[in-house]
Amino acid sequence: MIDFGLSKNYLTEKLKTLVGTSYYVAPELFSKSYDYKCDYWSVGCILFIMLSGEPAFYGPTDDIIFKRIANGDYNFHHERWKSVSPEAKALVSKFL
Repeated sequence: MIDFGLSKNYLTEKLKTLVGTSYYVAPELFSKSYDYKCDYWSVGCILFIMLSGEPAFYGPTDDIIFKRIANGDYNFHHERWKSVSPEAKALVSKFL
């Protein structure tokens, strides 16, 4: 989604390579078989950052970030989320 140098035509090529920045990697990439829907996940991650200033899935190492992504371990409990509308939170949740 962000780096078009890594883009593929999903209609003609099978998507199976784990690529991307840790904070935006969709859980489907771990199975090494995914489609364009993983880009929706990335949109959710970007929205989360835009609304809170922090990534949805944070950790000191990629392994920890990936584990949190695989478990869907995010929340809206931080103080910054108090001023965000329920509709915006629901939108983020639909993408994630």
